Amino acid sequence: MIITAYALAILFSQLHPDTRIGSGAPGLKINYFKSSEFAIFIDTPQAVGVGTLGGPERKVEMIGSGTSPIKSSFYDGYQQLYPFSETSAFTCNGGRWDSTNNIFVHSKRHPYLYKSTGEGLLIEDCDIYSKARIEYGLTEDSYFLGKVNNRIIFWNSFNPAKIYWKDPSNNSTYYLDLPPWIIDIYGATRGISTDFGIVVYGKSKGFFSISPYKHAFVPLNFSKGKLLQTTPGPTR
Repeated sequence: MIITAYALAILFSQLHPDTRIGSGAPGLKINYFKSSEFAIFIDTPQAVGVGTLGGPERKVEMIGSGTSPIKSSFYDGYQQLYPFSETSAFTCNGGRWDSTNNIFVHSKRHPYLYKSTGEGLLIEDCDIYSKARIEYGLTEDSYFLGKVNNRIIFWNSFNPAKIYWKDPSNNSTYYLDLPPWIIDIYGATRGISTDFGIVVYGKSKGFFSISPYKHAFVPLNFSKGKLLQTTPGPTR
């Protein structure tokens, strides 16, 4: 279901690739208050994911906003944008613990899709996972994480032990084993010093952690992938 479309007060730059909404830049964020009040900005790459990492040297550049003035607190509530295509990206809050705080429920997630058009930004409240299965030929148990360097990145059955990607250049699927402390995966972006990375939620390591759980950005390289099988691959 399409919610609304509205004009950007500041148009996306065609000169700087990181400011395209589907660029997969690790610092690309959005904060949405309402249809006329939102902000899209590029943060320091180290601020990728959840939280305010990056330290005092953060450099934030506004690249898009609604027609209403932005509140001084527009940094609050922002979300990472994960690339869906060259002209669209999505947000993801991940799963959540059940009422007993003993079982983590991966399926209760509510992503939004944001698409850049000639007239502005289109917000779509849809099942982006079903949309990605149709668009990129994924199976029913696959959950899309992002499109980076033309690879279609996903995980299967909400199992955080492995991450997969389709490479349309050779119609093959690759995978990587992930650290055992990961519980949930939000999405994938371009890497900071590697090919790509994933925003995750998992158990804190060490005896002196403030919280037993944490959000983190896990850097990964396509060159380390293990060949899984030959598949027809995405057609678009």
